[in-house]
Amino acid sequence: MNKTPALWVITVLLSLVPATGIAKKISPKQAESFCFDTKSTNDQTIAGCSWLISLAGKPQADLVAAFYNRGVAYQRKGDVVRAIADYDQAILLKPDYAYAYNNRGNAYSDKGDRERALQDFDQAIRLDPNYALALGNRGNAYANRGDYDRAIADYDRAISLDPDDAVPFNNRASAYHDKGAYDRAIRDYDQAIRIKPDYAVAYNGRGKAYDDKGDHDRAIRDFDEAIRLKPDYAYALNSRGSAYRDKGEYDRAIRDYDQAIRIKPDYAYALNNRGSIYDDRGEYDRAIRDYDQAIRFKPDYAYAFNNRGVSHKNKGDYDRAIRDYDEAIRIDPEYVTAYSNRGNAYYDKGEYSRAIQDYDQAIRIKPDHAIAYNGRGNAYDDKGDRDRAIQDYDQAIRLDPNFAIAFNNRGGAYADKGDYDRAMRDYDQAIRIKPNYARAYYGRANAYYDKGDYEHAIRDYDQAVVFDPNYAAAFNNRGNAHDDKGDRDRALADYSQAIRIKPNYALAYRNRGIAFDRQGDYDRALRDYDEAIRIDPDSAVAFMNRGVTYNNKGDHARAIQDFNQAIRIKPSYALAYRHRGSSYDDLGNRDRAIADFNLAINIDPTYAEAYNDRGITHFNAGDYDSAIADFNQAIHIKPNFDLAIKNRAKAIETRDKNISKSKILKASATP
Repeated sequence: MNKTPALWVITVLLSLVPATGIAKKISPKQAESFCFDTKSTNDQTIAGCSWLISLAGKPQADLVAAFYNRGVAYQRKGDVVRAIADYDQAILLKPDYAYAYNNRGNAYSDKGDRERALQDFDQAIRLDPNYALALGNRGNAYANRGDYDRAIADYDRAISLDPDDAVPFNNRASAYHDKGAYDRAIRDYDQAIRIKPDYAVAYNGRGKAYDDKGDHDRAIRDFDEAIRLKPDYAYALNSRGSAYRDKGEYDRAIRDYDQAIRIKPDYAYALNNRGSIYDDRGEYDRAIRDYDQAIRFKPDYAYAFNNRGVSHKNKGDYDRAIRDYDEAIRIDPEYVTAYSNRGNAYYDKGEYSRAIQDYDQAIRIKPDHAIAYNGRGNAYDDKGDRDRAIQDYDQAIRLDPNFAIAFNNRGGAYADKGDYDRAMRDYDQAIRIKPNYARAYYGRANAYYDKGDYEHAIRDYDQAVVFDPNYAAAFNNRGNAHDDKGDRDRALADYSQAIRIKPNYALAYRNRGIAFDRQGDYDRALRDYDEAIRIDPDSAVAFMNRGVTYNNKGDHARAIQDFNQAIRIKPSYALAYRHRGSSYDDLGNRDRAIADFNLAINIDPTYAEAYNDRGITHFNAGDYDSAIADFNQAIHIKPNFDLAIKNRAKAIETRDKNISKSKILKASATP
């Protein structure tokens, strides 16, 4: 989640109280007082200095001071353009005026012109090498562009010149924090607080360092103190909200974000952070509304575009998600997370090649980005390139040995290759790292199921639904395991639960239909297949299954219609050809039956059941030798095929009886 950036304390020379308004006309004496008295309001300073600047014949030193002080007042009011113009005039009149260069640098920094800001800070330091304030401000400029080592060097010099100033300690701490050196950051925040015990900014900074170290409770204590010292401190409220979020206390986090936003309604960071909580809670529309507001207040806020993209993706609106990721990348072409997330959206759309391109780009920018390797592995796996997928998962795990998701996904790739032992080891490791990882239990259960170990499979599905009670796929697959064990009632209960969780779950309707069919409850089976087809009209399997049930009911004509539709959807569907062949055989249309069995075998020459069924048709036609040949082939492919073994025995017995009968008849006819 994006948290509030480190607060860079930028100071200017004069400290002016809030404006209270001035008289329309002022005397020369008032003008001088307003311009040079540090107790004047900003508006008074501007009025007094403007009057002095308008006079002819004023000493140059007075003009320099007037332009400079008016620039300070404009800068205090947020009018950086006018402030810069006045600092320009002060520098023109006094080219060695280090203070004016320093303050103009601050103004350029406020405008976002970091390079010109740095140039001015450089010049201020050249003019006065011991100018601690300019060194601190140049450090801020370096830090704001991510050059933390040069920033720290400037803060070091500023501290050596004025070791009793808390500000450079605070700012050096921020630089260490952004480098990931949290302990060094905390030591500097400690020192800033020792120097200035009421320094709310330092408490907020130290709290963020503790939070990023994972010590959320100490972080919250620091944020509490910052807020006690400064009750309207929106930044600290935002930071405390982030710490509560990291602890999983979403309601308290939202209360803090709410308060930060009440204090500062245009606070884009707090809006973004509150949006991320809503997203985590599945309240995607509320999240999107917060991201919309964050972007309205900060149109170049790449994080908010990225996060809004995540919410759109979670809603299944991949195209809008991709548009948001596009914008995040346009704002920040080096934004690794946005490339990875856009890759995820393309992956979910099934556009694996485009997904891989985005993961490639993320890896080019950040070669140690384990998440991108994992994502690219998923794309290769779904493209059927298991070996390249495993290589990417390997790399993700090398980069992050505690990456449970990568272990889980590599386990899936090994399982798809039929290497269940290696798959099991990966699922085991994923569960060791993350003991409540429902997906890893689900994956390991699938591997046990594929190995025929239904008891272990069911135990793992049990764990999966304990940790994720809304895991519809786990209920569905546990139903399969119960069904294969012959426990139809428990299977039906699981399929029904999967459907309650996910009412449009076509696969669960199909599986429940199969279970009803096996119980002989054909009408309920047909209703489930009807629903599966309504949800997914392009499911060849659903049409094929419904055809089987019609066939079992003896309605061969409707069965054939469904098999025809299954074949239209999937012309290479060997199973549908085989079942249509069986229906034709039941109708006595042996030629069309044989033709369909032939097609099934041409598509899959190792299809033992098709050989068996063709053998039955040959047997029914009295062609026992062809029947026996087909049963032999079925048994050759599948040596433990009991049905084919029994059918062959019956065909041999029938053929031999017919041969014996023929011989008896012929003998009796002999003269």
